Amino acid sequence: QALTMRFIEDIHRPRFPYKWKIKIPGCPNDCVAATARSDFAIIGNFRDAIKIDQNILKEYPEEKILKVVNKCPTSCMSYENEKLDIDMGNCTRCMYCINEFSKALRPGDDKGATILIGARARGRIGAFLGWTLIPFIKVEAPYTRLIEIIVGIQDWWDEIGNPKERVGEAIYRIGFGKFLFEVGKELGIDPVPQMITRPRANPFWFYWPGEVE
Repeated sequence: QALTMRFIEDIHRPRFPYKWKIKIPGCPNDCVAATARSDFAIIGNFRDAIKIDQNILKEYPEEKILKVVNKCPTSCMSYENEKLDIDMGNCTRCMYCINEFSKALRPGDDKGATILIGARARGRIGAFLGWTLIPFIKVEAPYTRLIEIIVGIQDWWDEIGNPKERVGEAIYRIGFGKFLFEVGKELGIDPVPQMITRPRANPFWFYWPGEVE
C-alpha cells in the first residue's frame, strides 16, 4: 500500500517510455510470476537457515524424504540416521523441500526480499526473465531504500529509453554491465555473482576509460 500511494501518480499519468509493472510475491514460490512478468520484482526471501523440526519430519514416509533429498536442485540435502541436514551455503531457497514438508520445515527468521529487474513475457526481442539486481535486502517501513532504487532506475530509463521500450529491453539493448555501471554505481549497488547468467565466454577483459592510467 505504501508503494502504491508513493507511485500512484506515475500509475495514472505515466511519464515513462512504456509500461512499468511492480510485482511483490511474498515468498520464492513466486505465485504471481514476478520473475517472468514484471519490470521490478520484489520477491520475499530469507537468508538464514531453514528451520527443521526433526520430530515432525519423522511422521513423513522415509521413501518420500529420500525422494525429496535426491531431487534437491543443488544436492545440498542429506538424510542419515533419521536426521535431515541442509547445507545452507549451497541452498538457493527454491522452496521445494519446504513445500513438500510444510509441517516440518519453515523459512528462516532473517527475512527480506530479492530484487529482480527487467522481466518481459513477450516483446520485440522475445521473452526473458528478470536479472537479479539485489540478492537480499531488508524491506521495512517506510521503504526509503526501496523507493530510492525504484526512482533511480526510472529516471535512468526515462532518459535513455526508446518509445514503447520496457526497462528490460533498454537494459538488454545497452547491456547489463553498462546499466550497472551507470545506475548501480549511483545507487550503491555493487556487482555480485548472482547477477551472472552464464560463465564468461570471452577471454578478454574490458576496462572503462577511467580505470586505465
